[in-house]
Amino acid sequence: MKKIIFLLSLVIIIVSSCKIFKGGKTLTHISFLVDFNKPINYGYKLPIKTIANYSNGKTKDITSKSDLTINIVGAKYQKGIIYCNSNPTSFQKDTINISASYRKDDKDYSTSLVIPFNYKGSLNFNFNGKSGKSGAKGVKGGTTILFRNGKDGGIGDDGEDGGFGHDLTMFVWKENNLYYIKINDMTDNKTYYYKANDLTQAYNIYVVGGSGGQGGQGGYGGDGRDGKKTEKKIKLTGNGGDGGLGGQGGNGGKGGNVYVFIHPNATNFQQKIYTNNNGGNPGAGGQGGKAGSGGTPLEGQSPTKNGNVGTNGSSGLQGAQGDVINIEVQQFDIEDVKNN
Repeated sequence: MKKIIFLLSLVIIIVSSCKIFKGGKTLTHISFLVDFNKPINYGYKLPIKTIANYSNGKTKDITSKSDLTINIVGAKYQKGIIYCNSNPTSFQKDTINISASYRKDDKDYSTSLVIPFNYKGSLNFNFNGKSGKSGAKGVKGGTTILFRNGKDGGIGDDGEDGGFGHDLTMFVWKENNLYYIKINDMTDNKTYYYKANDLTQAYNIYVVGGSGGQGGQGGYGGDGRDGKKTEKKIKLTGNGGDGGLGGQGGNGGKGGNVYVFIHPNATNFQQKIYTNNNGGNPGAGGQGGKAGSGGTPLEGQSPTKNGNVGTNGSSGLQGAQGDVINIEVQQFDIEDVKNN
């Protein structure tokens, strides 16, 4: 009898505990978790988590849940990462509006957050020339129908030259506690707009020439035919074909030119500028093609020769440095620059 009472008491305790635990896991709301100390600035990535909050104080990361829907304005979002715009085409508000909706147990939960830019980190203006494409591989040498020797591999195509670094004109001025930056890309005929503040660490301007493309690999030499005996005659073995020559590497592109005009009200900006208008790196020459193998001789036939490995292509030339980097403090009409 005592055992029965004990077992009943144990069951009651377990059932009660389950009810308490279940009741303590009631979902109350969802929220975002983001580190505002990280740079929130053009071109940066900002991790963000969506969190389910329960009545017992516990939390759960639901960022990857299929029942979660994220909407964002002012940036792009993918798999828990906010991607800030790199090259805005107008002066934007520099705030990110993100909202989430989550459905659980036939109930809907939602939250939203406004994330202002803090302009931390560096502003990186990347206007480098495009890299040249690599050359195509040479065709493989086969064996002709009439002859026994393998054919030589084809020559690899030359790599393309790298593109020139872009030519830029930049205007900088200050309004209240923000620096305004307008960049005219004269190469692509496009204009971009940015803001910064005193927390911004550096302004890196890159107009490096594009790298030359690698030369294509030489085609493989074709294999020679094996010795063969038929009812009418004995066919000789064939020598292997030579590997094709590697293609020439493309030349590096020339660096671009940079003209920076800083309004007298924004002179502190000049101390944080770094520029690079070096020429692009040369493309490497393509590797010579592998040699074809000689055919297998019949007994009594002379041994055949393997082909020669193709010669490597030459590297391209280093691109020339750009001609001008001009940074000066100059008076200009802010409204005229802003609106034109």
